[in-house]
Amino acid sequence: SRAGAAGEGGVDSKAAARSKKNANDVNLQQHNKTSALKIRTALWAVGQIGSSETGFRLLQEQKEDVIGMISDMALECPTLSMRGTCFYIMGLLSRTPSARTMLSRLG
Repeated sequence: SRAGAAGEGGVDSKAAARSKKNANDVNLQQHNKTSALKIRTALWAVGQIGSSETGFRLLQEQKEDVIGMISDMALECPTLSMRGTCFYIMGLLSRTPSARTMLSRLG
């Protein structure tokens, strides 16, 4: 058992807080205010968190539509390398059936 886990299948409060912070950093409207490195770091964190069923459920519980923001960035971000990062992150997320269903709905 990992230290700090809230039990089997549970997510501790620190992980939930980090997930929320990462979701906030991904926000497309803050793209111009936040450095590209910080955004990429947040994207990779969100991708790693969301690559498991438990982590994906945690992302879905966030107030912000994190997956939708990543999808929008993949299609609309003016920086090609950022778009590529978003596509790669969606690939990480697609490891779970729930995420595949959601990504399929997003197109």
